[in-house]
Amino acid sequence: MVSIPFFLLTSNHFSMLFKKIFMVCCVCALYCSACSDLSNDSATDQEKREFLEVFLPQAQTNLAYATGHEYIVFSSMLSQQITGTGGTPLSIDRYNITPSTTDPAWVFFYSNVLSLSKSIVAVSEEVNQKKYRAMGLVLGAYAGALLSDFWGDVPFEDSFLSEDEVLFPAYDEQQEIYLNIFEVLDEAEQLFEESMDYALPRPTEDLFFQSDSDKWLRFLRFLRLKFTLQLSQRNGYESSRELIDDPVFLQPGEVFDFDFSTIDFYDPPGFEYVTNNPGTLAAGETILNLMEDNDPRIPVFFQPNSNGEYVGSPAGQAFTEASRLGGFFIGRNARVILASYTAQKFMEAEVYFQTGNAEQAEIALKQAIESSLLDHDVFSQGWFDNFVNDLPVNLQTIMQQKYIALFFQPYAWNDWRRTGLPQIMPSENNSAQDRVPRRLPYAQSEFDFNSENVLQNKEIWDPVWWDAP
Repeated sequence: MVSIPFFLLTSNHFSMLFKKIFMVCCVCALYCSACSDLSNDSATDQEKREFLEVFLPQAQTNLAYATGHEYIVFSSMLSQQITGTGGTPLSIDRYNITPSTTDPAWVFFYSNVLSLSKSIVAVSEEVNQKKYRAMGLVLGAYAGALLSDFWGDVPFEDSFLSEDEVLFPAYDEQQEIYLNIFEVLDEAEQLFEESMDYALPRPTEDLFFQSDSDKWLRFLRFLRLKFTLQLSQRNGYESSRELIDDPVFLQPGEVFDFDFSTIDFYDPPGFEYVTNNPGTLAAGETILNLMEDNDPRIPVFFQPNSNGEYVGSPAGQAFTEASRLGGFFIGRNARVILASYTAQKFMEAEVYFQTGNAEQAEIALKQAIESSLLDHDVFSQGWFDNFVNDLPVNLQTIMQQKYIALFFQPYAWNDWRRTGLPQIMPSENNSAQDRVPRRLPYAQSEFDFNSENVLQNKEIWDPVWWDAP
């Protein structure tokens, strides 16, 4: 993959990304200059440490932005949590998804997340900064998993693990990518444990957890559980069952999120997306049909329509009178959630149920629902008691409640592909032969610049490796 600046490949987005384009131009120029300087033996340790100080927060910002922008929109739309009522979102909603559609997200992940993470890992090794290296490894593992979940086989060895700069990276099989990701997380965990008392990076440089190794370890173990569960159709649930016995996880009420309000040149990605695609995202009929009419989260998730009602649009119908998304997700102060106690408890509920412990599954399910209500500051003991007392404890209930609670987060499409739950029908007026997509098409830039390696003849309804029958 040729390292082409993001802005050159997304000229049709100029109006919506003007500030970011300027920032990315500066960052790319600085990054290229820094890499060139650091690649020769004359660079001092101090210069290398200054590189880390600049590019760790930039890589973190880019990862949070990439996750919260088109990535979440794709996931939420293809799982019918939201629908498109016009423009590009309507095309996605009807499965008219082309290489050009996915190009901006792909290029941003590789050029502005993986490339920076790789450099952080390499430079930190040269100056023996174990905590920096551990953070770079986690960022790269997280980005690699996100990419592979959406596209299947993708470049990972050449783009992140290799010590060399590879202009035309080969594609790795998804099974191998996940094996590498787990190895990366294992190394990062060891490095965090060895560098607990390190002074660097300073708290102001680490925008995720302010250099708190304990939080990094909890985040890392959350990711390991998430990725292990992702492979459950291939590997079963026993590995996940072993992980949930680990006492070092997120605590009740914890939400690891990213606040864009202090970041220059960036608006929250959800806010930016709807601002520049006005009136084109709406509530999905599927999720509202699954929610109780008096669910206290509805006014948080959605805005009432012109009649003061909460109404969803059937997928593909472009119902313009449907409710719009709430400010918690697309407002000026919206944050991107990286991990949460709520998500952790839903994962535990699924694992317990699938390994034959219905009692623990029920406890975890109730804790997950309660946590979701508390996350949105709408907990009512009366409503909660009435609701959970009537819930059957089975996989359908667990996955449907997770689908609701983790609205507009990158879980639902993955979960649907793994479990088939909740049940969704292909969108109306779709262009995918009445089949719900199970992967995204590779980016146009790959066909243009990495044609020798990009995989050919992959259809959007072809399952990725972990999406086993």
